[in-house]
Amino acid sequence: MNLLSAIVRWFDGAWIEVEADGVVTLPEGTYWDHDLVGCLLRDRSGERLGVVTDILRIAGNDQLIVSSENGEFMVPVAASICLEISIACKEILVELPEGLMDLNQ
Repeated sequence: MNLLSAIVRWFDGAWIEVEADGVVTLPEGTYWDHDLVGCLLRDRSGERLGVVTDILRIAGNDQLIVSSENGEFMVPVAASICLEISIACKEILVELPEGLMDLNQ
């Protein structure tokens, strides 16, 4: 193993912090994890469902980890479920499939 490979292995999985003015602009419809964490989930009726506490990255199936009064549940990051995302308002409008909030209970 050469020195570069050793350095890369050392930092594998590490988070890198950059100044806000050094961040690249993402394509429309994509978001930084830190922008999603803290967002309030609401359904179409306006009911507060919980707050995003983390993002779980699974190949091809990212999940929002949401904390609610009844515990945690996961929400797939899919256009058919996450209808509107407003980073400015820290809110995500969702239409959850029936029973999704009960899966982890």
